[in-house]
Amino acid sequence: MIELKQVSKSYGEDVIFEDVNLKLEEGTVTCFIGNNGHGKSTLLKVISGLLTKSSGEIISNPNYRFAYVPEKFSAVNMRAGTYLNEMAAMDALYSPVERKQIIAQLAAEFCLSDMLDKPMKKLSKGSLQKVVVIQALMRKPDVLLLDEPLSGQDVDSQQVFISKVKELKKNGAIILLSAHEEHLINSLSDFVYTIQNKHVTLYKEKEQRSYAIVAELTENVSETMTVCEKQLSVEVDRIIREGWHIRKIYEIDE
Repeated sequence: MIELKQVSKSYGEDVIFEDVNLKLEEGTVTCFIGNNGHGKSTLLKVISGLLTKSSGEIISNPNYRFAYVPEKFSAVNMRAGTYLNEMAAMDALYSPVERKQIIAQLAAEFCLSDMLDKPMKKLSKGSLQKVVVIQALMRKPDVLLLDEPLSGQDVDSQQVFISKVKELKKNGAIILLSAHEEHLINSLSDFVYTIQNKHVTLYKEKEQRSYAIVAELTENVSETMTVCEKQLSVEVDRIIREGWHIRKIYEIDE
Protein backbone atom coordinates (compact mmCIF):
# COMPACT_ATOMS: atom_id res chain seq x y z
CA MET A 1 0.00 0.00 0.00
CA ILE A 2 0.99 3.62 -0.55
CA GLU A 3 -0.32 6.09 2.01
CA LEU A 4 -0.30 9.88 1.77
CA LYS A 5 -0.61 11.83 5.00
CA GLN A 6 -1.24 15.58 4.84
CA VAL A 7 0.77 15.85 1.64
CA SER A 8 1.06 19.30 0.06
CA LYS A 9 2.88 20.73 -2.95
CA SER A 10 3.70 24.38 -3.54
CA TYR A 11 5.93 26.44 -5.77
CA GLY A 12 6.74 29.45 -3.66
CA GLU A 13 3.40 30.97 -2.70
CA ASP A 14 1.55 29.05 -5.42
CA VAL A 15 -0.18 26.12 -3.70
CA ILE A 16 -0.94 23.29 -6.12
CA PHE A 17 -2.68 21.01 -3.61
CA GLU A 18 -2.64 20.67 0.16
CA ASP A 19 -3.38 18.24 2.98
CA VAL A 20 -3.92 15.22 0.75
CA ASN A 21 -4.77 12.03 2.64
CA LEU A 22 -5.05 8.87 0.54
CA LYS A 23 -4.57 5.14 0.89
CA LEU A 24 -3.70 3.41 -2.38
CA GLU A 25 -4.02 -0.34 -2.06
CA GLU A 26 -2.54 -3.13 -4.14
CA GLY A 27 -4.83 -4.49 -6.83
CA THR A 28 -6.77 -1.24 -7.27
CA VAL A 29 -7.07 1.48 -9.89
CA THR A 30 -7.46 5.06 -8.67
CA CYS A 31 -8.39 7.78 -11.13
CA PHE A 32 -7.93 11.53 -10.73
CA ILE A 33 -10.19 13.77 -12.77
CA GLY A 34 -10.75 17.48 -13.07
CA ASN A 35 -9.92 20.46 -15.22
CA ASN A 36 -6.47 20.95 -16.68
CA GLY A 37 -4.06 22.85 -14.48
CA HIS A 38 -5.58 21.70 -11.19
CA GLY A 39 -2.63 19.52 -10.18
CA LYS A 40 -3.41 15.98 -11.37
CA SER A 41 -0.07 15.53 -13.14
CA THR A 42 1.81 17.11 -10.25
CA LEU A 43 0.16 14.74 -7.78
CA LEU A 44 1.18 11.71 -9.85
CA LYS A 45 4.76 12.98 -10.02
CA VAL A 46 4.87 13.58 -6.26
CA ILE A 47 3.58 10.06 -5.55
CA SER A 48 6.14 8.57 -7.93
CA GLY A 49 8.99 10.59 -6.45
CA LEU A 50 9.68 12.54 -9.63
CA LEU A 51 8.81 15.69 -7.69
CA THR A 52 9.46 16.35 -4.03
CA LYS A 53 6.51 17.11 -1.77
CA SER A 54 6.46 20.40 0.10
CA SER A 55 5.12 18.87 3.31
CA GLY A 56 3.48 15.76 4.68
CA GLU A 57 4.45 12.11 4.52
CA ILE A 58 4.31 9.38 1.86
CA ILE A 59 4.61 5.83 3.14
CA SER A 60 5.49 3.23 0.52
CA ASN A 61 7.21 -0.12 0.16
CA PRO A 62 10.82 0.71 -0.79
CA ASN A 63 10.92 -2.37 -3.03
CA TYR A 64 8.09 -1.21 -5.25
CA ARG A 65 9.00 -0.95 -8.93
CA PHE A 66 7.46 2.23 -10.39
CA ALA A 67 6.60 2.99 -14.00
CA TYR A 68 5.37 6.37 -15.19
CA VAL A 69 3.68 7.27 -18.49
CA PRO A 70 3.64 11.06 -19.00
CA GLU A 71 1.06 12.87 -21.09
CA LYS A 72 3.80 14.45 -23.17
CA PHE A 73 7.05 12.71 -24.00
CA SER A 74 10.01 14.42 -25.64
CA ALA A 75 11.20 12.07 -28.33
CA VAL A 76 14.88 11.15 -28.36
CA ASN A 77 16.93 10.83 -31.53
CA MET A 78 16.74 7.04 -31.57
CA ARG A 79 14.73 4.36 -33.32
CA ALA A 80 11.71 3.24 -31.33
CA GLY A 81 12.79 -0.40 -31.15
CA THR A 82 16.32 0.54 -30.10
CA TYR A 83 14.97 2.86 -27.42
CA LEU A 84 12.75 0.14 -25.94
CA ASN A 85 15.60 -2.36 -25.96
CA GLU A 86 18.04 0.08 -24.32
CA MET A 87 15.56 1.10 -21.61
CA ALA A 88 14.82 -2.55 -20.80
CA ALA A 89 18.55 -3.30 -20.69
CA MET A 90 19.13 -0.39 -18.28
CA ASP A 91 16.51 -1.91 -15.98
CA ALA A 92 18.21 -5.32 -16.33
CA LEU A 93 14.99 -6.76 -17.73
CA TYR A 94 15.19 -10.12 -19.46
CA SER A 95 17.92 -11.48 -21.70
CA PRO A 96 18.67 -9.87 -25.09
CA VAL A 97 16.65 -12.58 -26.85
CA GLU A 98 13.72 -12.21 -24.44
CA ARG A 99 13.75 -8.44 -24.82
CA LYS A 100 13.50 -8.76 -28.58
CA GLN A 101 10.58 -11.19 -28.29
CA ILE A 102 8.68 -9.11 -25.72
CA ILE A 103 9.14 -5.87 -27.66
CA ALA A 104 7.93 -7.58 -30.84
CA GLN A 105 4.90 -9.02 -29.05
CA LEU A 106 3.84 -5.74 -27.41
CA ALA A 107 4.47 -3.79 -30.61
CA ALA A 108 2.22 -6.19 -32.52
CA GLU A 109 -0.53 -5.89 -29.93
CA PHE A 110 -0.37 -2.10 -30.09
CA CYS A 111 -0.17 -2.06 -33.92
CA LEU A 112 3.30 -0.53 -33.77
CA SER A 113 5.41 -3.22 -35.47
CA ASP A 114 6.07 -1.17 -38.60
CA MET A 115 7.21 1.81 -36.50
CA LEU A 116 10.00 0.12 -34.53
CA ASP A 117 12.66 0.98 -37.11
CA LYS A 118 11.58 4.63 -37.38
CA PRO A 119 13.27 7.47 -35.45
CA MET A 120 11.08 8.48 -32.52
CA LYS A 121 11.23 12.14 -33.59
CA LYS A 122 9.31 11.19 -36.73
CA LEU A 123 6.52 9.35 -34.92
CA SER A 124 3.06 10.83 -34.40
CA LYS A 125 1.91 11.73 -30.91
CA GLY A 126 -0.22 8.59 -30.75
CA SER A 127 2.62 6.29 -31.87
CA LEU A 128 5.04 7.96 -29.49
CA GLN A 129 2.55 7.43 -26.66
CA LYS A 130 2.40 3.73 -27.53
CA VAL A 131 6.20 3.49 -27.22
CA VAL A 132 6.08 4.98 -23.73
CA VAL A 133 3.22 2.68 -22.69
CA ILE A 134 5.13 -0.37 -23.96
CA GLN A 135 8.20 0.76 -22.02
CA ALA A 136 6.13 0.96 -18.83
CA LEU A 137 4.47 -2.42 -19.39
CA MET A 138 7.83 -4.12 -19.99
CA ARG A 139 8.84 -3.24 -16.45
CA LYS A 140 5.96 -5.25 -14.95
CA PRO A 141 5.57 -2.46 -12.39
CA ASP A 142 4.24 -2.73 -8.87
CA VAL A 143 3.03 0.85 -9.23
CA LEU A 144 1.92 2.22 -12.61
CA LEU A 145 1.21 5.94 -12.97
CA LEU A 146 -0.56 7.06 -16.13
CA ASP A 147 -1.05 10.68 -17.14
CA GLU A 148 -3.68 10.86 -19.90
CA PRO A 149 -2.51 7.50 -21.29
CA LEU A 150 -5.01 7.37 -24.18
CA SER A 151 -4.01 10.72 -25.62
CA GLY A 152 -3.77 10.29 -29.39
CA GLN A 153 -4.28 6.52 -29.31
CA ASP A 154 -6.49 4.68 -31.77
CA VAL A 155 -9.49 2.64 -30.62
CA ASP A 156 -7.84 -0.78 -31.05
CA SER A 157 -4.84 0.29 -28.98
CA GLN A 158 -7.16 1.64 -26.30
CA GLN A 159 -8.74 -1.79 -25.98
CA VAL A 160 -5.33 -3.45 -25.68
CA PHE A 161 -4.30 -0.88 -23.10
CA ILE A 162 -7.40 -1.47 -20.95
CA SER A 163 -6.80 -5.22 -21.10
CA LYS A 164 -3.16 -4.83 -20.01
CA VAL A 165 -4.07 -2.56 -17.11
CA LYS A 166 -6.70 -5.04 -15.91
CA GLU A 167 -4.08 -7.78 -16.02
CA LEU A 168 -1.69 -5.71 -13.89
CA LYS A 169 -4.50 -4.95 -11.45
CA LYS A 170 -5.31 -8.67 -11.18
CA ASN A 171 -1.65 -9.31 -10.35
CA GLY A 172 -1.77 -6.82 -7.47
CA ALA A 173 -0.34 -3.63 -8.98
CA ILE A 174 -1.28 -0.19 -7.69
CA ILE A 175 -2.48 1.82 -10.68
CA LEU A 176 -3.03 5.58 -10.68
CA LEU A 177 -4.26 7.49 -13.66
CA SER A 178 -5.28 10.95 -14.72
CA ALA A 179 -7.95 10.77 -17.39
CA HIS A 180 -10.92 12.45 -19.02
CA GLU A 181 -12.34 9.54 -21.02
CA GLU A 182 -15.57 8.29 -19.45
CA HIS A 183 -15.21 4.76 -20.83
CA LEU A 184 -11.69 4.45 -19.43
CA ILE A 185 -12.75 5.70 -16.01
CA ASN A 186 -15.77 3.40 -15.89
CA SER A 187 -13.90 0.39 -17.24
CA LEU A 188 -10.96 0.54 -14.86
CA SER A 189 -11.41 2.70 -11.79
CA ASP A 190 -12.15 1.42 -8.31
CA PHE A 191 -11.87 4.92 -6.86
CA VAL A 192 -12.32 8.29 -8.54
CA TYR A 193 -11.06 11.53 -7.00
CA THR A 194 -11.16 15.11 -8.18
CA ILE A 195 -8.86 18.02 -7.40
CA GLN A 196 -10.79 21.21 -6.73
CA ASN A 197 -9.83 24.28 -4.74
CA LYS A 198 -6.45 22.67 -4.06
CA HIS A 199 -7.98 19.68 -2.27
CA VAL A 200 -8.39 16.05 -3.34
CA THR A 201 -11.89 14.76 -2.68
CA LEU A 202 -13.89 11.67 -3.57
CA TYR A 203 -15.81 12.33 -6.77
CA LYS A 204 -19.59 12.15 -6.53
CA GLU A 205 -21.34 10.98 -9.69
CA LYS A 206 -25.01 10.98 -10.52
CA GLU A 207 -26.68 7.91 -9.08
CA GLN A 208 -27.38 6.49 -12.52
CA ARG A 209 -26.28 7.31 -16.04
CA SER A 210 -27.07 5.75 -19.39
CA TYR A 211 -24.50 5.23 -22.11
CA ALA A 212 -24.57 4.37 -25.80
CA ILE A 213 -21.89 2.01 -27.10
CA VAL A 214 -21.21 2.16 -30.84
CA ALA A 215 -19.51 -1.08 -31.87
CA GLU A 216 -18.45 -2.55 -35.21
CA LEU A 217 -17.96 -6.22 -36.04
CA THR A 218 -17.08 -5.84 -39.72
CA GLU A 219 -17.05 -2.95 -42.14
CA ASN A 220 -20.73 -3.55 -42.88
CA VAL A 221 -21.92 -4.75 -39.48
CA SER A 222 -22.28 -2.23 -36.66
CA GLU A 223 -24.59 -1.76 -33.72
CA THR A 224 -25.43 0.84 -31.08
CA MET A 225 -26.24 -0.54 -27.63
CA THR A 226 -27.67 1.33 -24.65
CA VAL A 227 -26.57 0.29 -21.15
CA CYS A 228 -26.89 1.68 -17.66
CA GLU A 229 -23.84 2.95 -15.81
CA LYS A 230 -23.55 -0.05 -13.50
CA GLN A 231 -23.39 -2.44 -16.46
CA LEU A 232 -21.07 -0.39 -18.67
CA SER A 233 -17.76 -2.08 -17.82
CA VAL A 234 -19.37 -5.55 -18.00
CA GLU A 235 -20.82 -4.83 -21.44
CA VAL A 236 -17.57 -3.35 -22.73
CA ASP A 237 -15.70 -6.51 -21.67
CA ARG A 238 -18.32 -8.73 -23.29
CA ILE A 239 -18.31 -6.78 -26.57
CA ILE A 240 -14.51 -6.96 -26.83
CA ARG A 241 -14.48 -10.69 -26.03
CA GLU A 242 -16.97 -11.32 -28.82
CA GLY A 243 -14.68 -9.67 -31.35
CA TRP A 244 -16.36 -6.29 -31.75
CA HIS A 245 -14.43 -3.03 -32.04
CA ILE A 246 -15.71 -0.17 -29.92
CA ARG A 247 -15.88 3.00 -31.99
CA LYS A 248 -17.49 5.37 -29.51
CA ILE A 249 -19.00 5.52 -26.02
CA TYR A 250 -21.02 8.53 -24.96
CA GLU A 251 -23.42 9.51 -22.21
CA ILE A 252 -27.07 9.78 -23.16
CA ASP A 253 -28.76 12.92 -21.93
CA GLU A 254 -31.91 12.08 -20.00
